[in-house]
Amino acid sequence: MNLVIAGFDTIVQKLSLTTGLEFELVDGSIRDERDRFSATLRSRKGTEASGVQLDMIAHVYSSGDEPASLQFWALAFTFVNGRRVAPRSLSHMVFQFDPDKNEWREEGWESDPYDEWIGLERFDE
Repeated sequence: MNLVIAGFDTIVQKLSLTTGLEFELVDGSIRDERDRFSATLRSRKGTEASGVQLDMIAHVYSSGDEPASLQFWALAFTFVNGRRVAPRSLSHMVFQFDPDKNEWREEGWESDPYDEWIGLERFDE
């Protein structure tokens, strides 16, 4: 999926603009298969104000193998002072990339019904 990798820096920059956090790729996190791609991003230096540190880990996914069919979405996990936070019974925010507007759009919070992300409780883990 070289098409995705070629434009991945732009996707990351746009997610940084949307969230207000600068992201970096987690070493070894890229999974590049025939028609699917995924990678994990971490905020480089979160936002700190009045002793509150805000950070984020984003798992970015894509599907499709032609420019017109590519879709990107991200599962974003929010951390305050190193601990994961979310509204009660919810787990992470979902973002969808809108290619027509060339920007990420927040889709809202999502639950984790299968406990896939239960081990991701601290930013430094």
